[in-house]
Amino acid sequence: MFERILVAVDGSDDARSATALLAHMPLPSDAAITLVHVLEEGDDERRAEMVLAQAARTLAAHAVD
Repeated sequence: MFERILVAVDGSDDARSATALLAHMPLPSDAAITLVHVLEEGDDERRAEMVLAQAARTLAAHAVD
């Protein structure tokens, strides 16, 4: 089964839906989830932090890095 899961989030509706779907999947208790958000030149770092925090809250029942 899954040991490590990488989730890219960008704040879009599709990314939020995918994160919510993952939150409801029956994952092993030791599966580690890593969230990433890629900043492009001129992007707002504060917004990126908010997007990552929102995804982490959605996945709070799992081990998120």
